[in-house]
Amino acid sequence: ERLVGSEMCIRDSSKYSIIEMELPSSWAGSSLVTLDIRKKYDVNVLAVERDNDVIVNFAADEPLLDGDTLLVGGSREMLDLLQNQYN
Repeated sequence: ERLVGSEMCIRDSSKYSIIEMELPSSWAGSSLVTLDIRKKYDVNVLAVERDNDVIVNFAADEPLLDGDTLLVGGSREMLDLLQNQYN
């Protein structure tokens, strides 16, 4: 069976996952470029949820706001590291 579209999401992978995480307060006002999350944690911000709106084409130079939720994908190991550091 060939998976297409949203069916191609990561399903029950033991190595990779996608998580939602509240924006750490220390990140508010910074952009994804400034934070360099991809380089520091080897994860990708897939979308930003703001005011009940999911922004999938979030501009990397746009400031993140207090109350934003990030949809982040990567290895479980790195996602755990990221969450443990900021939760």
